[in-house]
Amino acid sequence: MCLLMKSSEKILLEKVLQKDRGALDHCYDLYHKMLFNYAMNMTADRIKSERLLRSLFQDIWKNPLLFLNTKEKHLSICLVKRLKCMHTKCTEAKIC
Repeated sequence: MCLLMKSSEKILLEKVLQKDRGALDHCYDLYHKMLFNYAMNMTADRIKSERLLRSLFQDIWKNPLLFLNTKEKHLSICLVKRLKCMHTKCTEAKIC
């Protein structure tokens, strides 16, 4: 598990790992605006940006360990890296 990530972010992802839908909703509420703006800057396309975000949050739900086992200090950095990777269609399983 990550030793650098803020404890509140770690707790949030651990709840998602336990399939707590409220935790995923909270994660979405915390990060979706920032991530959507980032996606719009990359794609300049609202529909592509929405698809990227939907896929990202599906990844969080399906495999929260991917985000828990990060070397990043903040979850937001990991999410942005993952979003960028998804946009460029990289195939790395572990991106943060």
